[in-house]
Amino acid sequence: MNQLKENLSPKIGGSGGGDESSRRQMLLITGAFLLVQLFIWSEVFQNFWFVSKATVDVHEYYRYAQYIAAGFWPYRDFSVEYPPLSLLFFYLPRLISTQVIIWGAGFNSYYYWFQAETFLLSCGSVIAIAATAWHIWRSRAKLTAALLSYSIFIVANGSLVEVRFDIAVAFLLIASIAFFIRGKKSTAWVFLGLGFSLKVVPILVAPLFLIIHFHKGEKKEMWRGPLLMTATIAVLFLPFIFSGASGVMRSFLNLDRRPLEVESNLALPYLWAGNLDHQPVKTDIHFGSFNIVPSYGTAVGIAAAIILLSLLEISYMRFTNSFPNKQNWQVNLIRYTTIIMAAFIVFGKVFSPQYLIWLIPLVSLMMPAGKKAVAGLFAATLLLTQYEFPYHWAQMAQFERFMLAEVTLRNVLLIIILVLLLFYREDLQRFHARTRARRRKGRLEEG
Repeated sequence: MNQLKENLSPKIGGSGGGDESSRRQMLLITGAFLLVQLFIWSEVFQNFWFVSKATVDVHEYYRYAQYIAAGFWPYRDFSVEYPPLSLLFFYLPRLISTQVIIWGAGFNSYYYWFQAETFLLSCGSVIAIAATAWHIWRSRAKLTAALLSYSIFIVANGSLVEVRFDIAVAFLLIASIAFFIRGKKSTAWVFLGLGFSLKVVPILVAPLFLIIHFHKGEKKEMWRGPLLMTATIAVLFLPFIFSGASGVMRSFLNLDRRPLEVESNLALPYLWAGNLDHQPVKTDIHFGSFNIVPSYGTAVGIAAAIILLSLLEISYMRFTNSFPNKQNWQVNLIRYTTIIMAAFIVFGKVFSPQYLIWLIPLVSLMMPAGKKAVAGLFAATLLLTQYEFPYHWAQMAQFERFMLAEVTLRNVLLIIILVLLLFYREDLQRFHARTRARRRKGRLEEG
Protein backbone atom coordinates (compact mmCIF):
# COMPACT_ATOMS: atom_id res chain seq x y z
CA MET A 1 0.00 0.00 0.00
CA ASN A 2 2.92 2.38 0.77
CA GLN A 3 4.44 1.67 -2.64
CA LEU A 4 1.10 2.37 -4.33
CA LYS A 5 0.81 5.63 -2.40
CA GLU A 6 4.30 6.64 -3.51
CA ASN A 7 3.59 5.79 -7.15
CA LEU A 8 0.25 7.58 -7.27
CA SER A 9 1.21 10.55 -5.08
CA PRO A 10 1.27 13.69 -7.25
CA LYS A 11 4.79 15.01 -7.86
CA ILE A 12 4.44 18.75 -8.14
CA GLY A 13 7.16 20.31 -10.20
CA GLY A 14 9.56 22.90 -8.93
CA SER A 15 11.33 23.35 -5.62
CA GLY A 16 9.40 26.34 -4.39
CA GLY A 17 8.04 26.37 -0.88
CA GLY A 18 4.53 27.01 -2.15
CA ASP A 19 4.52 23.78 -4.19
CA GLU A 20 5.94 21.79 -1.29
CA SER A 21 3.41 23.31 1.09
CA SER A 22 0.53 22.45 -1.26
CA ARG A 23 1.76 18.89 -1.63
CA ARG A 24 2.05 18.57 2.15
CA GLN A 25 -1.52 19.83 2.56
CA MET A 26 -2.72 17.36 -0.07
CA LEU A 27 -1.05 14.50 1.80
CA LEU A 28 -2.52 15.69 5.10
CA ILE A 29 -6.04 15.79 3.62
CA THR A 30 -5.58 12.32 2.17
CA GLY A 31 -4.21 11.02 5.47
CA ALA A 32 -7.18 12.49 7.33
CA PHE A 33 -9.62 10.66 5.09
CA LEU A 34 -7.66 7.42 5.49
CA LEU A 35 -8.33 7.83 9.23
CA VAL A 36 -11.99 8.39 8.37
CA GLN A 37 -11.95 4.99 6.64
CA LEU A 38 -10.49 3.44 9.77
CA PHE A 39 -13.29 4.98 11.85
CA ILE A 40 -15.94 3.73 9.41
CA TRP A 41 -14.59 0.17 9.41
CA SER A 42 -13.84 -0.06 13.14
CA GLU A 43 -16.80 1.86 14.60
CA VAL A 44 -19.60 2.63 12.13
CA PHE A 45 -19.76 -0.84 10.58
CA GLN A 46 -19.24 -2.64 13.88
CA ASN A 47 -21.64 -0.67 16.05
CA PHE A 48 -24.18 1.18 13.90
CA TRP A 49 -24.59 -0.76 10.66
CA PHE A 50 -25.45 -4.37 9.91
CA VAL A 51 -22.63 -6.90 9.88
CA SER A 52 -23.90 -10.43 10.31
CA LYS A 53 -26.98 -10.23 8.06
CA ALA A 54 -25.14 -10.42 4.75
CA THR A 55 -22.12 -12.66 5.34
CA VAL A 56 -23.35 -15.49 3.12
CA ASP A 57 -20.85 -14.68 0.38
CA VAL A 58 -17.97 -14.64 2.88
CA HIS A 59 -18.83 -18.22 3.80
CA GLU A 60 -18.53 -19.06 0.09
CA TYR A 61 -15.15 -17.33 -0.12
CA TYR A 62 -14.05 -19.25 2.99
CA ARG A 63 -15.11 -22.53 1.37
CA TYR A 64 -12.96 -21.75 -1.69
CA ALA A 65 -10.02 -20.88 0.58
CA GLN A 66 -10.43 -24.11 2.54
CA TYR A 67 -10.35 -26.16 -0.67
CA ILE A 68 -7.15 -24.43 -1.79
CA ALA A 69 -5.54 -24.91 1.63
CA ALA A 70 -6.40 -28.62 1.44
CA GLY A 71 -4.51 -28.92 -1.85
CA PHE A 72 -7.41 -28.94 -4.29
CA TRP A 73 -6.83 -27.14 -7.61
CA PRO A 74 -9.41 -24.51 -8.62
CA TYR A 75 -11.57 -25.13 -11.70
CA ARG A 76 -10.22 -28.70 -11.97
CA ASP A 77 -11.05 -30.17 -8.54
CA PHE A 78 -13.87 -27.81 -7.60
CA SER A 79 -16.05 -25.30 -9.44
CA VAL A 80 -15.33 -21.59 -9.05
CA GLU A 81 -17.86 -18.92 -9.98
CA TYR A 82 -15.31 -16.13 -10.40
CA PRO A 83 -12.17 -15.45 -12.51
CA PRO A 84 -8.76 -16.56 -11.15
CA LEU A 85 -7.56 -13.35 -9.45
CA SER A 86 -10.53 -13.51 -7.07
CA LEU A 87 -8.96 -16.60 -5.52
CA LEU A 88 -6.05 -14.51 -4.25
CA PHE A 89 -8.42 -12.22 -2.36
CA PHE A 90 -10.26 -15.24 -0.97
CA TYR A 91 -7.15 -17.12 0.10
CA LEU A 92 -5.06 -14.34 1.67
CA PRO A 93 -7.37 -13.92 4.72
CA ARG A 94 -7.27 -17.72 5.18
CA LEU A 95 -3.47 -17.71 5.05
CA ILE A 96 -3.18 -14.91 7.61
CA SER A 97 -5.99 -16.18 9.84
CA THR A 98 -4.13 -19.42 10.55
CA GLN A 99 -1.07 -17.46 11.71
CA VAL A 100 -2.73 -14.56 13.55
CA ILE A 101 -5.94 -15.80 15.16
CA ILE A 102 -8.45 -13.09 16.08
CA TRP A 103 -12.09 -13.58 17.13
CA GLY A 104 -11.43 -17.30 17.49
CA ALA A 105 -10.21 -19.93 15.07
CA GLY A 106 -11.79 -21.01 11.80
CA PHE A 107 -14.34 -18.84 10.03
CA ASN A 108 -14.43 -16.12 12.71
CA SER A 109 -10.72 -15.39 12.30
CA TYR A 110 -11.07 -15.56 8.50
CA TYR A 111 -13.97 -13.12 8.64
CA TYR A 112 -11.90 -10.61 10.64
CA TRP A 113 -9.03 -10.72 8.17
CA PHE A 114 -11.35 -10.51 5.19
CA GLN A 115 -12.73 -7.29 6.66
CA ALA A 116 -9.17 -6.04 7.13
CA GLU A 117 -8.47 -6.82 3.48
CA THR A 118 -11.50 -4.84 2.29
CA PHE A 119 -10.42 -1.95 4.55
CA LEU A 120 -6.99 -1.84 2.89
CA LEU A 121 -8.58 -1.97 -0.56
CA SER A 122 -10.83 0.95 0.36
CA CYS A 123 -7.77 2.87 1.55
CA GLY A 124 -6.18 2.13 -1.82
CA SER A 125 -9.22 3.67 -3.50
CA VAL A 126 -8.87 6.77 -1.29
CA ILE A 127 -5.25 7.17 -2.41
CA ALA A 128 -6.16 6.68 -6.09
CA ILE A 129 -9.03 9.20 -5.85
CA ALA A 130 -6.76 11.72 -4.14
CA ALA A 131 -4.01 11.33 -6.74
CA THR A 132 -6.52 11.71 -9.58
CA ALA A 133 -8.36 14.69 -8.10
CA TRP A 134 -5.14 16.54 -7.30
CA HIS A 135 -3.63 15.87 -10.72
CA ILE A 136 -6.72 17.21 -12.52
CA TRP A 137 -7.67 20.21 -10.35
CA ARG A 138 -4.76 21.04 -7.97
CA SER A 139 -7.42 22.27 -5.54
CA ARG A 140 -7.70 21.42 -1.86
CA ALA A 141 -11.45 22.13 -1.98
CA LYS A 142 -12.04 19.74 -4.88
CA LEU A 143 -9.79 17.10 -3.32
CA THR A 144 -11.77 17.35 -0.09
CA ALA A 145 -15.06 17.19 -2.01
CA ALA A 146 -13.99 13.97 -3.76
CA LEU A 147 -12.78 12.24 -0.59
CA LEU A 148 -15.75 13.43 1.46
CA SER A 149 -18.10 12.10 -1.22
CA TYR A 150 -16.31 8.75 -1.14
CA SER A 151 -16.64 8.54 2.65
CA ILE A 152 -20.35 9.42 2.51
CA PHE A 153 -20.96 6.87 -0.22
CA ILE A 154 -19.18 4.14 1.76
CA VAL A 155 -21.37 4.84 4.79
CA ALA A 156 -24.50 5.04 2.63
CA ASN A 157 -23.56 1.72 1.06
CA GLY A 158 -23.26 0.13 4.49
CA SER A 159 -21.00 -2.69 5.59
CA LEU A 160 -21.93 -4.71 2.51
CA VAL A 161 -18.64 -3.29 1.27
CA GLU A 162 -16.70 -5.29 3.86
CA VAL A 163 -18.42 -8.62 3.19
CA ARG A 164 -18.07 -8.66 -0.62
CA PHE A 165 -14.92 -8.64 -2.74
CA ASP A 166 -16.34 -6.03 -5.13
CA ILE A 167 -14.34 -3.31 -3.36
CA ALA A 168 -11.32 -4.97 -5.03
CA VAL A 169 -12.97 -4.45 -8.43
CA ALA A 170 -13.60 -0.79 -7.56
CA PHE A 171 -9.98 -0.35 -6.45
CA LEU A 172 -8.43 -1.90 -9.57
CA LEU A 173 -10.72 0.16 -11.79
CA ILE A 174 -10.00 3.54 -10.14
CA ALA A 175 -6.27 2.70 -9.83
CA SER A 176 -6.12 1.94 -13.56
CA ILE A 177 -7.73 5.29 -14.36
CA ALA A 178 -5.48 7.12 -11.87
CA PHE A 179 -2.35 5.67 -13.44
CA PHE A 180 -3.60 6.46 -16.94
CA ILE A 181 -4.47 10.08 -16.13
CA ARG A 182 -1.09 10.58 -14.46
CA GLY A 183 0.72 9.35 -17.57
CA LYS A 184 1.64 5.85 -16.36
CA LYS A 185 -0.16 4.27 -19.29
CA SER A 186 1.53 0.85 -19.22
CA THR A 187 0.73 0.38 -15.54
CA ALA A 188 -2.86 1.40 -16.23
CA TRP A 189 -3.20 -1.34 -18.85
CA VAL A 190 -1.75 -3.91 -16.43
CA PHE A 191 -4.32 -2.91 -13.80
CA LEU A 192 -7.05 -3.22 -16.42
CA GLY A 193 -5.85 -6.77 -17.05
CA LEU A 194 -6.00 -7.44 -13.32
CA GLY A 195 -9.54 -6.06 -13.30
CA PHE A 196 -10.60 -8.43 -16.07
CA SER A 197 -9.02 -11.33 -14.19
CA LEU A 198 -11.08 -10.41 -11.15
CA LYS A 199 -14.54 -9.54 -12.53
CA VAL A 200 -14.31 -9.34 -16.38
CA VAL A 201 -16.40 -6.15 -16.70
CA PRO A 202 -13.46 -3.65 -16.40
CA ILE A 203 -12.44 -4.73 -19.92
CA LEU A 204 -15.19 -2.40 -21.20
CA VAL A 205 -12.92 0.56 -20.31
CA ALA A 206 -10.20 -0.57 -22.75
CA PRO A 207 -11.76 1.16 -25.81
CA LEU A 208 -11.68 4.49 -23.93
CA PHE A 209 -7.94 4.08 -23.40
CA LEU A 210 -7.45 3.26 -27.08
CA ILE A 211 -9.45 6.31 -28.15
CA ILE A 212 -7.20 8.54 -26.02
CA HIS A 213 -4.04 6.96 -27.46
CA PHE A 214 -5.36 7.54 -30.99
CA HIS A 215 -6.24 11.19 -30.46
CA LYS A 216 -2.96 11.92 -28.67
CA GLY A 217 -0.95 10.24 -31.43
CA GLU A 218 0.44 7.55 -29.12
CA LYS A 219 0.81 4.84 -31.76
CA LYS A 220 3.16 2.62 -29.75
CA GLU A 221 0.82 2.67 -26.77
CA MET A 222 -2.04 1.51 -28.99
CA TRP A 223 -0.44 -1.92 -29.32
CA ARG A 224 1.81 -1.99 -26.24
CA GLY A 225 -1.04 -1.29 -23.80
CA PRO A 226 -3.39 -4.06 -25.02
CA LEU A 227 -0.40 -6.41 -25.22
CA LEU A 228 0.45 -5.77 -21.57
CA MET A 229 -3.18 -6.26 -20.59
CA THR A 230 -3.36 -9.52 -22.53
CA ALA A 231 -0.09 -10.74 -21.01
CA THR A 232 -1.39 -9.97 -17.51
CA ILE A 233 -4.58 -11.92 -18.19
CA ALA A 234 -2.61 -14.82 -19.70
CA VAL A 235 -0.30 -15.09 -16.69
CA LEU A 236 -3.29 -15.36 -14.36
CA PHE A 237 -5.48 -17.62 -16.53
CA LEU A 238 -3.08 -20.04 -18.23
CA PRO A 239 -2.15 -22.16 -15.17
CA PHE A 240 -5.85 -22.91 -14.64
CA ILE A 241 -6.57 -23.38 -18.35
CA PHE A 242 -3.78 -25.97 -18.65
CA SER A 243 -5.01 -27.88 -15.60
CA GLY A 244 -8.77 -27.47 -15.95
CA ALA A 245 -9.82 -25.74 -19.15
CA SER A 246 -13.37 -27.05 -18.96
CA GLY A 247 -13.81 -25.57 -15.47
CA VAL A 248 -12.56 -22.16 -16.60
CA MET A 249 -14.85 -22.28 -19.66
CA ARG A 250 -17.78 -23.28 -17.46
CA SER A 251 -17.27 -20.26 -15.20
CA PHE A 252 -17.49 -17.96 -18.25
CA LEU A 253 -20.46 -19.75 -19.80
CA ASN A 254 -22.31 -19.42 -16.50
CA LEU A 255 -22.17 -15.65 -16.90
CA ASP A 256 -24.48 -15.97 -19.91
CA ARG A 257 -26.58 -18.74 -18.36
CA ARG A 258 -27.52 -16.75 -15.30
CA PRO A 259 -31.31 -16.37 -14.98
CA LEU A 260 -33.22 -13.13 -14.58
CA GLU A 261 -32.48 -11.85 -11.06
CA VAL A 262 -35.45 -10.31 -9.24
CA GLU A 263 -33.84 -6.92 -8.54
CA SER A 264 -32.85 -6.25 -12.13
CA ASN A 265 -34.65 -3.72 -14.31
CA LEU A 266 -35.52 -6.50 -16.73
CA ALA A 267 -37.27 -8.56 -14.04
CA LEU A 268 -39.33 -5.79 -12.42
CA PRO A 269 -42.04 -5.65 -15.14
CA TYR A 270 -42.74 -9.37 -14.59
CA LEU A 271 -42.88 -8.88 -10.82
CA TRP A 272 -45.23 -5.88 -11.11
CA ALA A 273 -47.49 -7.78 -13.52
CA GLY A 274 -47.74 -10.69 -11.12
CA ASN A 275 -48.29 -8.40 -8.14
CA LEU A 276 -51.05 -6.34 -9.75
CA ASP A 277 -52.80 -9.40 -11.18
CA HIS A 278 -52.40 -11.24 -7.86
CA GLN A 279 -50.65 -14.06 -9.69
CA PRO A 280 -47.70 -15.62 -7.85
CA VAL A 281 -44.37 -15.37 -9.65
CA LYS A 282 -42.32 -18.55 -9.51
CA THR A 283 -38.75 -18.11 -8.33
CA ASP A 284 -35.72 -20.15 -7.38
CA ILE A 285 -32.24 -19.63 -5.98
CA HIS A 286 -29.53 -20.42 -8.50
CA PHE A 287 -26.06 -19.03 -9.20
CA GLY A 288 -26.21 -17.42 -5.76
CA SER A 289 -29.16 -15.17 -6.62
CA PHE A 290 -32.98 -15.07 -6.35
CA ASN A 291 -34.36 -15.51 -9.87
CA ILE A 292 -37.60 -15.64 -11.85
CA VAL A 293 -38.78 -19.04 -13.14
CA PRO A 294 -39.08 -19.34 -16.09
CA SER A 295 -36.22 -16.91 -16.50
CA TYR A 296 -37.10 -15.75 -20.04
CA GLY A 297 -33.31 -15.65 -20.13
CA THR A 298 -32.70 -16.08 -23.85
CA ALA A 299 -35.17 -13.49 -25.18
CA VAL A 300 -34.54 -10.96 -22.42
CA GLY A 301 -30.81 -11.57 -22.53
CA ILE A 302 -30.70 -10.86 -26.27
CA ALA A 303 -32.78 -7.70 -25.85
CA ALA A 304 -30.59 -6.53 -22.95
CA ALA A 305 -27.41 -7.26 -24.92
CA ILE A 306 -28.67 -5.21 -27.89
CA ILE A 307 -29.53 -2.26 -25.63
CA LEU A 308 -26.22 -2.47 -23.76
CA LEU A 309 -24.13 -2.76 -26.94
CA SER A 310 -25.98 0.18 -28.46
CA LEU A 311 -25.37 2.28 -25.37
CA LEU A 312 -21.70 1.30 -25.31
CA GLU A 313 -21.34 2.29 -28.96
CA ILE A 314 -22.99 5.65 -28.26
CA SER A 315 -20.67 6.18 -25.27
CA TYR A 316 -17.52 5.39 -27.24
CA MET A 317 -18.63 7.65 -30.11
CA ARG A 318 -19.51 10.53 -27.78
CA PHE A 319 -16.18 10.13 -26.01
CA THR A 320 -14.43 10.26 -29.37
CA ASN A 321 -16.37 13.38 -30.37
CA SER A 322 -15.43 15.09 -27.09
CA PHE A 323 -11.77 15.30 -28.10
CA PRO A 324 -11.86 18.71 -29.78
CA ASN A 325 -11.93 19.89 -26.14
CA LYS A 326 -8.72 18.11 -25.15
CA GLN A 327 -8.37 19.93 -21.83
CA ASN A 328 -11.22 17.92 -20.27
CA TRP A 329 -10.26 14.44 -21.45
CA GLN A 330 -9.36 13.32 -17.90
CA VAL A 331 -12.79 14.26 -16.54
CA ASN A 332 -14.47 12.73 -19.59
CA LEU A 333 -12.54 9.49 -19.07
CA ILE A 334 -13.93 9.24 -15.53
CA ARG A 335 -17.38 10.26 -16.74
CA TYR A 336 -17.59 7.69 -19.53
CA THR A 337 -16.14 4.94 -17.36
CA THR A 338 -18.96 5.67 -14.91
CA ILE A 339 -21.49 5.57 -17.76
CA ILE A 340 -20.21 2.22 -19.00
CA MET A 341 -20.21 0.61 -15.55
CA ALA A 342 -23.68 2.01 -14.77
CA ALA A 343 -25.04 0.82 -18.12
CA PHE A 344 -23.76 -2.69 -17.43
CA ILE A 345 -25.65 -2.70 -14.11
CA VAL A 346 -28.83 -1.10 -15.45
CA PHE A 347 -29.24 -3.38 -18.49
CA GLY A 348 -27.85 -6.59 -17.03
CA LYS A 349 -29.87 -9.69 -16.13
CA VAL A 350 -28.42 -9.43 -12.63
CA PHE A 351 -28.47 -6.36 -10.36
CA SER A 352 -26.69 -7.45 -7.21
CA PRO A 353 -26.51 -4.74 -4.52
CA GLN A 354 -22.71 -5.03 -4.36
CA TYR A 355 -22.36 -4.01 -8.02
CA LEU A 356 -22.93 -0.39 -6.95
CA ILE A 357 -19.60 -0.56 -5.09
CA TRP A 358 -17.85 -0.41 -8.48
CA LEU A 359 -19.28 3.08 -9.00
CA ILE A 360 -18.37 4.60 -5.63
CA PRO A 361 -14.83 5.85 -6.47
CA LEU A 362 -15.93 7.00 -9.94
CA VAL A 363 -18.98 9.00 -8.80
CA SER A 364 -16.86 10.48 -5.98
CA LEU A 365 -14.82 12.23 -8.68
CA MET A 366 -17.99 13.56 -10.32
CA MET A 367 -18.60 15.78 -7.25
CA PRO A 368 -15.54 18.04 -7.76
CA ALA A 369 -16.35 17.96 -11.50
CA GLY A 370 -19.49 19.93 -10.61
CA LYS A 371 -22.01 17.11 -10.97
CA LYS A 372 -23.66 17.55 -7.57
CA ALA A 373 -27.00 16.17 -8.77
CA VAL A 374 -25.32 12.94 -9.84
CA ALA A 375 -23.59 12.61 -6.46
CA GLY A 376 -26.80 13.32 -4.54
CA LEU A 377 -28.86 10.86 -6.55
CA PHE A 378 -26.16 8.21 -6.16
CA ALA A 379 -26.15 8.62 -2.36
CA ALA A 380 -29.94 8.14 -2.42
CA THR A 381 -29.49 5.05 -4.63
CA LEU A 382 -27.08 3.53 -2.11
CA LEU A 383 -29.39 4.25 0.83
CA LEU A 384 -32.37 2.72 -0.96
CA THR A 385 -30.27 -0.33 -1.76
CA GLN A 386 -29.34 -0.77 1.91
CA TYR A 387 -32.96 -0.40 2.94
CA GLU A 388 -33.84 -3.25 0.61
CA PHE A 389 -30.81 -5.45 1.26
CA PRO A 390 -30.28 -6.70 3.85
CA TYR A 391 -32.79 -4.90 6.11
CA HIS A 392 -35.97 -5.74 4.19
CA TRP A 393 -34.85 -8.55 1.95
CA ALA A 394 -37.46 -10.89 3.44
CA GLN A 395 -40.24 -8.53 2.29
CA MET A 396 -38.65 -8.17 -1.14
CA ALA A 397 -38.43 -11.94 -1.43
CA GLN A 398 -42.20 -12.00 -0.89
CA PHE A 399 -42.61 -9.28 -3.55
CA GLU A 400 -44.53 -6.97 -1.25
CA ARG A 401 -45.79 -4.00 -3.21
CA PHE A 402 -44.02 -1.39 -1.10
CA MET A 403 -40.66 -3.12 -1.57
CA LEU A 404 -41.25 -3.49 -5.32
CA ALA A 405 -41.89 0.27 -5.43
CA GLU A 406 -38.76 0.91 -3.39
CA VAL A 407 -36.52 -1.20 -5.64
CA THR A 408 -38.14 0.32 -8.74
CA LEU A 409 -37.36 3.80 -7.42
CA ARG A 410 -33.75 2.75 -6.76
CA ASN A 411 -33.38 1.46 -10.31
CA VAL A 412 -35.03 4.56 -11.79
CA LEU A 413 -32.59 6.78 -9.90
CA LEU A 414 -29.68 4.89 -11.43
CA ILE A 415 -31.21 5.34 -14.89
CA ILE A 416 -31.54 9.09 -14.21
CA ILE A 417 -27.87 9.18 -13.20
CA LEU A 418 -26.99 7.45 -16.46
CA VAL A 419 -28.99 10.00 -18.47
CA LEU A 420 -27.46 12.95 -16.60
CA LEU A 421 -23.97 11.66 -17.28
CA LEU A 422 -24.71 10.97 -20.92
CA PHE A 423 -26.20 14.41 -21.51
CA TYR A 424 -24.16 17.03 -19.71
CA ARG A 425 -25.43 20.60 -19.92
CA GLU A 426 -22.20 21.45 -21.73
CA ASP A 427 -22.91 18.73 -24.30
CA LEU A 428 -26.39 20.09 -24.94
CA GLN A 429 -25.01 23.62 -25.28
CA ARG A 430 -22.41 22.43 -27.81
CA PHE A 431 -25.10 20.50 -29.70
CA HIS A 432 -27.34 23.58 -29.93
CA ALA A 433 -24.36 25.75 -30.91
CA ARG A 434 -23.46 23.37 -33.76
CA THR A 435 -27.10 23.25 -34.85
CA ARG A 436 -27.32 27.05 -34.95
CA ALA A 437 -24.02 27.25 -36.85
CA ARG A 438 -25.28 24.78 -39.49
CA ARG A 439 -28.50 26.72 -39.87
CA ARG A 440 -26.61 30.02 -40.32
CA LYS A 441 -24.35 28.40 -42.87
CA GLY A 442 -27.36 27.04 -44.74
CA ARG A 443 -29.05 30.45 -44.83
CA LEU A 444 -25.84 32.08 -46.11
CA GLU A 445 -25.51 29.50 -48.87
CA GLU A 446 -29.13 29.99 -49.86
CA GLY A 447 -28.65 33.78 -49.89
